[in-house]
Formats: sequence, C-alpha cells, structure tokens
Amino acid sequence: MLQIPQDWAMYQTYLAGELVHETFLSKVHRRPAKHMPIGQLDIDMCIALEHLADTMAAAYANPSTYSHI
Repeated sequence: MLQIPQDWAMYQTYLAGELVHETFLSKVHRRPAKHMPIGQLDIDMCIALEHLADTMAAAYANPSTYSHI
C-alpha cells in the first residue's frame, strides 16, 4: 500500500476505492472480503461504498437486468 499521510484527502479517496474494489471482488468471486484499514472513513461512508459495490456486482452478474441503467 502507498505511504501517504492519513490526513490527506487523496489517501481517503484511495481507501474508498480500494474498499469498493475489494468488496466487489468478494461478491463476484463469492469469498470473504479481506480486512482493510478504513482510515478516517466514517461508518455511513463505508455502508454507502458497500452498497455501491453490491450494485456493481449485481449488474456484473446479471447484465441484461441492468442494461437500462
């Protein structure tokens, strides 16, 4: 992982992207997600990011269902 100061906004954006990526892969491959540091992301943000990853995984698994999006 990159060594960026944790109080830097770009680091939090990086962590959010990694969280979505790991959650997406865990849903698609049906495996547990890896334990990841969430830095200063609050619980509401983590829930929203997981919902985003769930929606993306559902669309990936069923492209015809989500073709109108």
